[in-house]
Amino acid sequence: ASYSAQREHARMVTGVADPMLLMLGETRYELPSVDWLLTRIVDVKKAIEERGYASAISAACTVRVQDPLFAENDGVWRIAVSEGRANASRDDDAAPDATLHIRGLASIHSGFMSAEQIADAGLAEGTPDALESLSSIFASPAPWTIDMF
Repeated sequence: ASYSAQREHARMVTGVADPMLLMLGETRYELPSVDWLLTRIVDVKKAIEERGYASAISAACTVRVQDPLFAENDGVWRIAVSEGRANASRDDDAAPDATLHIRGLASIHSGFMSAEQIADAGLAEGTPDALESLSSIFASPAPWTIDMF
C-alpha cells in the first residue's frame, strides 16, 4: 500500500536546491515567493581570502571591481585559488579579464548566481573564459536561511 497521498499539504522550510525535494514521491510542489539574502561585501580581500573553495579548483582571474562606496574595494584585483585557498591582491596596473560591480561580486561570492548570470544582469563584463573561470572559482550551493531579518 502507498501512503503518498495521505496529506494534501505540507510545509517545508528549506532552500530551493534541497535534496529532500527530490525525495518527494509525487514531484508536484510549489515554491512560494521569497526574499533572497541581502549581502554586501565591505572588504574584498577578506571576503575572498576567508571564504572556502573547492580543493579541486585551481584558477586565477584579474578582476576590475567597481565599488562606488568603498575606495578600498574599487580597483583591479588578482584572484588566485588553489587547494581550497584563495589569494586576493590589489594590482591597479594590471589589465582586467573581467569587470564586476560590487553587487555582482557579492552574488557570485555567495553562490547565488554564476558570473554568466551576473553578466546577463548587466553587473559584469568579460570574456567567456574569464566569466567561466569566475564561475568555477566561486561555484557553491545556492545560499539560504530559515531566518528572516
